[in-house]
Amino acid sequence: MTEIKKIAFGHQGLFGDVTMSQPSTKVLKDLYPDASIYLTINKKYRDIAPLFYNQPTIDGFFITDGYDDFPTDVDRRNAGAMKFDLFFDPMAPHLDGDDWFKRRHQVKDVAFSYGLPECDDKINLNKYWPDENKLDKTIAICPFGGYGAAHKSLTSDQIYEIIDFATNNGYKLLHLCPPNADYKRTYSKLNDSNTNFLDSVKLLHRCDFLITVDTAMCWIASAYNIPTLALYSDGYYTKEFVKNIQPINPNAIYLSEDSIGNIALDKITESLKLL
Repeated sequence: MTEIKKIAFGHQGLFGDVTMSQPSTKVLKDLYPDASIYLTINKKYRDIAPLFYNQPTIDGFFITDGYDDFPTDVDRRNAGAMKFDLFFDPMAPHLDGDDWFKRRHQVKDVAFSYGLPECDDKINLNKYWPDENKLDKTIAICPFGGYGAAHKSLTSDQIYEIIDFATNNGYKLLHLCPPNADYKRTYSKLNDSNTNFLDSVKLLHRCDFLITVDTAMCWIASAYNIPTLALYSDGYYTKEFVKNIQPINPNAIYLSEDSIGNIALDKITESLKLL
């Protein structure tokens, strides 16, 4: 039997999907304590790699060339050169259909999709950079959902309600703007940070709390237990099961309706007061 010394593992996807792989790497480390685990990340999202520098279950990275067309010839050559003993397909599908969310949390589904023992549903990341001074009364905001989907994004009225809350309570709003997202709709009163993804994460740590929708930044915030108000669409996942696509964060408040635009303004304001 070949001794397992080098493993490539990771759920290839957007920034949030990559982060969801972290609990499964702990399961792998328990199974193969002497193996080095290389987190698989597509080249389009390699900016997230430094967030895993200080993680005890991740020893390095395998950056893929192909995404929907994985594996490309480049991927085959690179994987061969690295001589992995165990290589997990980064494009593994949900094993039990489109309604997987009725059976388990999204983070647990990563481990399930790879045939691994059950993992924790809580993501935990250690900072690798030194603490920086907190910004003065600043709220981070990521108001637009993936691919600019209207039902997954804050409406103009909701954003202006948040702006009013911030202004009336002496806060500044900092619009964290990661790449690979649709930010064509801009609001002049949102202070755009104009940063890359990693710098946005560092700025997030300096803010008082985060207001977001179903974004990668919501998953990142959960990994550090950052206070968060997150608004979700439950039209597909339903009221009962939308919790299974929401990050586990003891400091988060989640609100949901079939479309985010249907979440009442007073509910948003009352939740902001709690944060």
